[in-house]
Amino acid sequence: MERFSPDLNHHIWYEHWHRYHFVKNLVKDKYVCDIACGEGYGSALISSVAKAVVGVDIDKETVQSAKQKYQAFSNLKFVTNNALQTQFKNDEFDVVVSFETLEHLVEHNELLTEFKRILKPNGLLIISTPDKKAHSDSGVENHYHEKELTLAEFDKLIDCYFNYSFSFGQQFQLLSSISLLDTNSLFEKETTTYVKKGNEASPVKNKVQTQYCIKICSDDPEALKKLDVTHTHYFADDENRLYQHYVAQVQRLMKIDTQNNSHEQIIAKQAAVIAHLQARLGY
Repeated sequence: MERFSPDLNHHIWYEHWHRYHFVKNLVKDKYVCDIACGEGYGSALISSVAKAVVGVDIDKETVQSAKQKYQAFSNLKFVTNNALQTQFKNDEFDVVVSFETLEHLVEHNELLTEFKRILKPNGLLIISTPDKKAHSDSGVENHYHEKELTLAEFDKLIDCYFNYSFSFGQQFQLLSSISLLDTNSLFEKETTTYVKKGNEASPVKNKVQTQYCIKICSDDPEALKKLDVTHTHYFADDENRLYQHYVAQVQRLMKIDTQNNSHEQIIAKQAAVIAHLQARLGY
């Protein structure tokens, strides 16, 4: 079974942690069900602001590990359940969170039906799934994925179950960040600028392929209007480890290129010597 562990590094660390930080403020004072919670790190994170959180996973050993690791969290519990047939009551939760679950199943309609059943009528579903075009259609194979969806297919599925939704695209970039240092300043607006190389004076739309789609869904439009959600949400670590990793890899490749160039020059000289000797020997 595919699982993310918080001690993993690089892309996957940022992708998984960012999603939970992104929704943290959206579940404040809510009763939340985190379905397919895995190691429980995300459930624990959002429990710091939620009224209560129930983490659900199908794997008994994983659930037991999460119970032990986060036993000090009084408003957090973990249970072993199948996402398609949970043991919860109808209309029990304010929010259902389910990140990277959909693609591991072929029973998409059954999953959404169960989410709707345990959600209150004005509740929120916050769900994410990888964009098929950026994964299997692009040659990124994952044998744990049973059925990936394109963004259009994801939209169609969600529209069958919820009257309203917001869609967000998660992608990975290395960015230059200019941050406000004066916390008492009146300036709070965030702006991200994209330009095309060679025409830096003219801002353009971001064309980077979306890797994952995150949807916030509800049958109550007022529930969406009340959300404290930003247009763009950044996530990084305080030591900029991923950038440092890329710098180290670039330096390593540059060193390899230098060595290869040196070897190619030696090979070329040796080839010239061999050709000269072959000519003298009449080969």
